[in-house]
Amino acid sequence: MRRRNAAILLAVLLGGAWATDACAALPAGQQARLLLRILAYDHRLAARARDVVTVAVLYRAGRPESEACAGALFASLDSLRRQVSVAGLPLRVVAVSAPDAVAAEAGLRRENVAAVYVCPGWSDSNPALAQATRRLAALSFTSGEPRRRDGFSVCLVQRGERSVIVVNLPAVVAEG
Repeated sequence: MRRRNAAILLAVLLGGAWATDACAALPAGQQARLLLRILAYDHRLAARARDVVTVAVLYRAGRPESEACAGALFASLDSLRRQVSVAGLPLRVVAVSAPDAVAAEAGLRRENVAAVYVCPGWSDSNPALAQATRRLAALSFTSGEPRRRDGFSVCLVQRGERSVIVVNLPAVVAEG
């Protein structure tokens, strides 16, 4: 676990500005803050999270864009973890790497996640991952509106100079 987190942090340091932009036009730090604010409004978060709110950053190893996005987002969430709680609960951030949707679901289940940020690199598996988040009752986040159409709940995007939260209401309801 520590080795995987160190590898992600290294990807951020080596990736520089490209790593920050890999998630979308919206900087990773801004996405992390929005994700945590949105989670605070989840009325079922306490039941979902139990004693700690676990947020997973899901990425595909071997895909540079996915790894860079994961590194940037993980670093941003991890730095916020030390400063904030979510709905009065401590925050835990984990990175989950998997080769396919089945392994991703198993990894997310093992971590008992309350929320999942899906990095780029899953275009062939996005609908299957969306189904997995429903089975896990984990709120799904991503960047880029096209992935919202794949069934993820919340897309964090940049439109001009504005940060925009695009909510897929049927997906939010399906995830509980």
